[in-house]
Amino acid sequence: MCPEYYVPYFFIDGLYTLKKIASAFDIELPQKVPAQKDTKERLMYYMELCKIFKVFRDNHGLSPAELWAFLFDLAPEYVKDNDDFPLPEAEQAWFIGGDKEVFTDPIYWGIKQDVKRGDIVVFYEMAPFKKLSAVCRALTDGALEPFFQWYSCALIGNRIDVPPITLDELRKDEYFGNNSFVKRNFQGMSKCPMSVDDYNRLVELFRIKGYQGELPMLYAPQNINDVEINCEQDVSDKLLIPRLEEMGWKYGTDFMAEVKFPAGRGYTGHEMKKRADFALHLTGNEKDRGAKVIIEVKEHMANVNLIEESFHQGLSYAKFADAELLVTCDKFQLRFYEKTKRGKFDINHYRRYRWSDLNNLDKFHEIKNLLDR
Repeated sequence: MCPEYYVPYFFIDGLYTLKKIASAFDIELPQKVPAQKDTKERLMYYMELCKIFKVFRDNHGLSPAELWAFLFDLAPEYVKDNDDFPLPEAEQAWFIGGDKEVFTDPIYWGIKQDVKRGDIVVFYEMAPFKKLSAVCRALTDGALEPFFQWYSCALIGNRIDVPPITLDELRKDEYFGNNSFVKRNFQGMSKCPMSVDDYNRLVELFRIKGYQGELPMLYAPQNINDVEINCEQDVSDKLLIPRLEEMGWKYGTDFMAEVKFPAGRGYTGHEMKKRADFALHLTGNEKDRGAKVIIEVKEHMANVNLIEESFHQGLSYAKFADAELLVTCDKFQLRFYEKTKRGKFDINHYRRYRWSDLNNLDKFHEIKNLLDR
């Protein structure tokens, strides 16, 4: 294979790391990950990656060997997590299964892309004994992987070994005896999350078995005024604007909607403008507009693709506004992306809050301090 045009791909289970590298060094990766069974599209995805890396290499005057040293040695070390971002509270709990001998901590493991960073993951040993034996956390969001054995995976870690609960014991349990996961012998276990009652019962059983240590618990959202959200505009009008005003900022003065930012000139020679959903702490004038906080609003960021789309859309506005903080939000959550020590926004470095967190006075002030640039 010609090293001048083709690049080895050593991120088989590490697209998460490659995305961090791309974010840190302004490399624009293909947005759409092909379906696992679509061999041709996966080949074209690889060819597009080679093209992107060839352009990057030419722009920086690197030889093929220097590019490989950068991609597989220097860059992964450079983007290692240096920021102490605590895991958010768990929204859901999931089962995963496999051979405990290969289940190291941490490890990339096949799981549905809907898993969120901070979610609880319970490990089911499939051999030699069928039993639940560990409770872990998702350290990254679930993500599609173009060349991994499984179509989607997440980094699983923070493992806690617990007293084992066998499949036979679950079948005899009054609660789990009629549970769908148990009835299916945990086949297809990672395709959907367990219920709150499922996980709470597991915690009870671990306690009965003698475990006395701490176990992660599922987040219990509080009521936030019973607002009905049917579209993106409702998120702005019923959630975002009232909360910003509660924090003391005035709509139309301290923050504005549909704010235009100069974005250079396009192919026609006319001035282009980027229009952000909301901007807080505006600076400059109309011709030289900036903002310290950019907020991108969606109705529901239901999966990792929509989360990434929202981030990249907001990122384009944040760059032109020279913002210090990027926020994406929907009817359930807010994600706060602060610039890293390298002065860039990283899709994998964020703090996540629920709207109901604003009912808690400590959380209210914590979020206000993040926004108060």
